[in-house]
Amino acid sequence: MPPARRCHTCHTRLPDADAARYLCRSCETTTRDHLEQLPRLYVELADHLEPSRTAGEYVRGSVRVEAPLPAHPEVLTLRAAGGIATVLTTWEAEWRGIRHDRPRWLRPVPTETRVTLAANYLAAYLTWAAHQHPAAGEFAVDVRQLWRSATAVAEPAERPSAAPEPVGRCPRVIDGRPCRGHLALPPGADMIWCDRCHSAWGKPHWLQLRRAQAAAA
Repeated sequence: MPPARRCHTCHTRLPDADAARYLCRSCETTTRDHLEQLPRLYVELADHLEPSRTAGEYVRGSVRVEAPLPAHPEVLTLRAAGGIATVLTTWEAEWRGIRHDRPRWLRPVPTETRVTLAANYLAAYLTWAAHQHPAAGEFAVDVRQLWRSATAVAEPAERPSAAPEPVGRCPRVIDGRPCRGHLALPPGADMIWCDRCHSAWGKPHWLQLRRAQAAAA
């Protein structure tokens, strides 16, 4: 009997009706939500590029001068080359190449516009990728990491400061042995994460997770 197909992002077992998928429906929905938010977050990050005015002082010659702190390093990473724009446009180019889609814009456009166009394209064809792109799981992880990093800076008030709730040990079997990493549910989240193998379980799969934990105990 062939091994059960699992989501390439959260590694939960896929039902028979979704066995041809690379992403489960829960991860597809979450990834689409993140894609829809990234253009707005990219714009909001620009407000955090200004240096802080709360730094200490240093002496220049005989004059004491206030030394502004540099911008948040995470902002620079997300807004610069290799950040949000690069990740999204690189995935967009790959998908267009596979699908034989021509770029919609042949002339240069502002980076914020490019981020929006790339996110819109990727969201529009996410269901296609969930069914047909073997790297759909890697893509979903990239998008999730961008969203987490951007939200932590641009909208920190929306990220509760309480500690994650422990949810036991990870039952995922890797190379024939249980992972046994620590599982936790971040405040306000609907996804349980493993700190060792980075598996994730969406709310629809929590009962299945509990059963797997009981079986592995």
